[in-house]
Amino acid sequence: MRTSARRSAIIASAVAALAALGATPAGAATAAATPAGVCGSGYTQIDSHTFRNASAELARVHLFYNASTRSNCVVTFHSASTGGYALTTGAWLDVDGDGKGQAKDQGAYSSYAGPGSPRAAAV
Repeated sequence: MRTSARRSAIIASAVAALAALGATPAGAATAAATPAGVCGSGYTQIDSHTFRNASAELARVHLFYNASTRSNCVVTFHSASTGGYALTTGAWLDVDGDGKGQAKDQGAYSSYAGPGSPRAAAV
């Protein structure tokens, strides 16, 4: 995966509109879920980005790549401070940057959004 495409993908891959911290808890987050586990076997993490406000980490987006299938996977996980709250959370990926073939998942989630798994661009 090209470096510029990876940077664009990770920067544009998630919207964590998590400012509504006054929301009521939606139940316990899935304890067994991990970013790598959500994507499945064969994926290697290639990048991540943390979303924070002035006082706390809100979420982290993780970008994975599977060389065998030439597929990417993106997931956004709530942090400890936001886990259990149903907040607007999204994970999306547009490998080519043209708006076609996007993979996205967005909704009111209490633990994570994703996975989104588009095929990687030819290198």
